[in-house]
Parts: sequence; C-alpha cells; structure tokens
Amino acid sequence: VDAADGTILNRIARHCSVVPQKGSAAPPRIAGFGGGLRVGDSPALQSAAGIAAAGFKNATAADLNGKTQNFRVYQHTDNLHYLLFDLSNFNQAKSQLPDNPSGGAITISAGNNDLTQDVQLSHVTSANNAWGDRSAVSAHANAKVTYDYYKNTHSRNAIDDKDESIVSIIHVTENSQPMDNAFWNGRVMAYGDGNQAFTPLAGGLDVAGHEMTHGVIEHSANLIYQNQSGALNESFADVFGLMVDREDFFIGEDITNAQFGVALRDMLNPSNSNVISPQPAHMNQFRQLGLSEDNGGVHINSGIPNRAAALLIQEIGREKVEKIYYRALTNYLTCNSNFIDCRNAV
Repeated sequence: VDAADGTILNRIARHCSVVPQKGSAAPPRIAGFGGGLRVGDSPALQSAAGIAAAGFKNATAADLNGKTQNFRVYQHTDNLHYLLFDLSNFNQAKSQLPDNPSGGAITISAGNNDLTQDVQLSHVTSANNAWGDRSAVSAHANAKVTYDYYKNTHSRNAIDDKDESIVSIIHVTENSQPMDNAFWNGRVMAYGDGNQAFTPLAGGLDVAGHEMTHGVIEHSANLIYQNQSGALNESFADVFGLMVDREDFFIGEDITNAQFGVALRDMLNPSNSNVISPQPAHMNQFRQLGLSEDNGGVHINSGIPNRAAALLIQEIGREKVEKIYYRALTNYLTCNSNFIDCRNAV
C-alpha cells in the first residue's frame, strides 16, 4: 500500500491451489478457523437412555479409487460417528469434541458451496459407522498418510510443526459451480469434486500431499506466491506430493479424466504433451509473465525446478532427496528466494 495516497501497489496471494485459480480473487479465510474450529451446532443429544460412551473407533470404507481404507472416527454422546482422527498429536484434554479438536485431523463438508465468509460447514457423520461418501473417506485417509509422512520422515509435528489440527473440507464449489481444483487457504485443505478435467480431487494422495505442503511452506520458508519464489512454492508442494505418493513422477494421475491427459503434471518430463499442463523444463524456456497471469507463472515455471528435483531423485534416490529438500525449505530458503537460491540451498 502506498503510504501517501493509499493506493494498492501489489497484492500477494495467500492461497495456493493445485492448478491456477480462475480470476484473481482469493478465497477468503473462514471466520472461526484461527483458533478453535467451529463448524456450527452439533446435533441435539438424544435421551439419556440412548446416550453412548464417547470415544474413538476403527472404521473401514472404500475411497474414491475403490481402495479399502482403514481410519479412525469419533463416536459422540449423541450416538453419531464423526470424521475425526486421533492422530499421535491429538490432545484429548484440550479438545471440545466434535467441533473443536486439539491436534488430530477432521474432515468436514462445504455441502457444495463456495468457501465464502458465511458458508455453513457441516460435519460428515454416520449413525452406524458406515461411510458412503468416498470423497470424505479419501480426504480423511490421505490426511493421515501425509501427517505420518512428515512426522516419521522429518519429525514434523503437523502442518505448522506445533500440532495444530489438520482440517480437510470436501465438496467445495467455485462461483457456485463444481470446482476443478483444490487449494490451501492458510488454514484448511479444500477439495472440489471436479468438473471437466478432474474427478473429485480428494482422491489424489499426491494432491493431499501437495496442499498440505503449501501449509508446511507457509510455516517455514513462506515463499511469496509470485514469480520465481511462487514457482518454488508450487515446486516444493509437487516435490513433497511426490514423496507422499511415491509411485511415479506424475502429479494428479489418480484424479485426471483420461480424455484430458494422463496426469496434471509430469515432473520428470514437464513438457510432456500428454499431461493437462505441459510446462517449461529448462531455464532457457522460462516464461516472463505479469502478476495478472498465474501470479507471474507460479504453476507454469515450476516445471523447471520440478525437473531438477526429478533428475536428482533419479541420481541419488528419494530417501536422500526428501531430506535435502526438507532441510533446504526449513533452514535455508526465505520468502523472496529465487531459483538460484534454491539451487544453492540444495
């Protein structure tokens, strides 16, 4: 902001999506997510005779890919089961369940609404511990896998490294239309159900890893989401999406409609014409773009550091690369780091 006349000189996006957002407006942060999680009133309690003993239970259900997932849910005294996960960082004493967990993970629904300031979020519940919402199952299970990855591989205590609850919101729309995207908004992971290019995005483990990593980045190097620093932000999210989902060098292969491509991006071969978003693969292909176009090309030029990471994985293996990249992100890079700074840090 210009101190003399109050004009806006520059806007820095604080939300990070797996594909470029439509338009320049950022999804707002939702009131209530700064401290305790509040998602509306819990269902009314049943009569005393029907009240169950509250506690966590095991659950099993099919996810969006048809895979059977084992996960944890919370049975409240209203006899309903809620998609709450008592991860190793869950703090029962500080929690007010089901609305305000301390630590752990929670999956809730936007009910096919945009994430506006007044959106009415709702719990995903089951009376009999049977779960038919496959987006909810995928988001819930993938949050656990990504949490475990950062905890077990990097000794990181959740996204913020301070054991804050991990929040996934499913069935999010964009301008009241099905959303072909997923994003991190500074507090939550939001998943659309797909529209044309994608199936429900909660089905991608690498998408969950990508979006949660945007949160890790925000709480470490805090790479500004513009130009080269923003492309590094996107690249590191892809790199760790690839570490959480270690099958190949593709991003989004499990949520891409086949008629549009084999995946969203190819880290080893960014210019692959068979993916939805071919990218530059070398600095001699770097695209100099204005901030009005994908925040200066954050989803475009990220192909360059993506290929560098993929080549390094081929050379020395994922186990070494993930340690190198995490240390670079959390110890050496700063908010304004450019590609050369990343090269030096790695």
